[in-house]
Amino acid sequence: MQPRKNRIGVTFLINQIIKEINTCLKNGWYIAALTTALILPDICGKVEYPKDSPTSRYKKWYREWIGKYEKCPDDEDNMPYQTADLIHDLRNSLLHEGNPDVNLDKNDLTSFKLLITGSYMSGGIATVHKDGDGKTIGREIEIGIENLCFRLCRTAEVYYKENKEKFKFNYTIVNGI
Repeated sequence: MQPRKNRIGVTFLINQIIKEINTCLKNGWYIAALTTALILPDICGKVEYPKDSPTSRYKKWYREWIGKYEKCPDDEDNMPYQTADLIHDLRNSLLHEGNPDVNLDKNDLTSFKLLITGSYMSGGIATVHKDGDGKTIGREIEIGIENLCFRLCRTAEVYYKENKEKFKFNYTIVNGI
């Protein structure tokens, strides 16, 4: 008897990606979870801005759906935050180079760290260091992996629910197991 072959559509794929990210986090596979979560803005950006370049649509989607909520509006110290440029840089480093190294100069940082916190609630820490005259001498950011994965997953899920009609990819994944 032949195994039943399931055809997997885009709804299932978005849900499956999120399920697999959560499974990775539960099992302590943080880099696999993060790398996979960082493709969600690619998918949603392709849907929202299909004619834009991959970089442009990734950053536009991230700014609109996540980034605009990251920066404190009354920030006089110019605290570092999880900008579209930083997250896209992290995505590129992980997917293309296999490491979470970001360009500190390009992101106006002196230090970047990823944190395994054990909690979806811990987003990380941003710090600005100043000298005695009040001049900025350092900008550091630490990002909680679990929190970033959670926010990317949750936002992609909400975006999909609000924009189902735009998800018209033409593909089939067949489960032959």
